[in-house]
Formats: sequence, structure tokens, C-alpha cells
Amino acid sequence: MDRLKIDHSFISDLASAPNNAVLTAMAHSLGLEVIAEGVEIVEQLKFLNMHDCNDVQGYLWATRFLLKSLLSYYTDYPPKNLH
Repeated sequence: MDRLKIDHSFISDLASAPNNAVLTAMAHSLGLEVIAEGVEIVEQLKFLNMHDCNDVQGYLWATRFLLKSLLSYYTDYPPKNLH
């Protein structure tokens, strides 16, 4: 295991529970990278950046894809260089 993924329930409460940032410090002290899921607003991104979060996921970048839409997308725009 080389990464810790922080659940969106911790991310959504950053404004009211900033002590959740201790998770990133703890993970880094164990030599783990940190991924935060459920990042939806810029303030969360800024907070996570200030606390050395390595990667983020969430609706700030893209909403969910329905499987049918995703399959249609990859039919229209196939990935390149996949072997």
C-alpha cells in the first residue's frame, strides 16, 4: 500500500472540521501519498493544496458518466496508445 484515499465525507466537512487535515500529515509521516475524493469547490482544493494532498478527485473537474454515455464517448473518441 502506497496511497491513502480520503473519503468525501472528510472533505465535505473541511470548513467545519479543519482538523481533518491531520489525515494528510499522518499519511505522509507513514510514507503514503494522499488522494482526496469528493472535491467539489475551490476552497476545498486550496485547503488540500495547503496541506500537501497529492491528488484529488471530484465534481470540481467532472460529473459522473452514465455507462451508456461513457461507452458512446469512447466509441467517438477512442483512447490512443493503449496496448
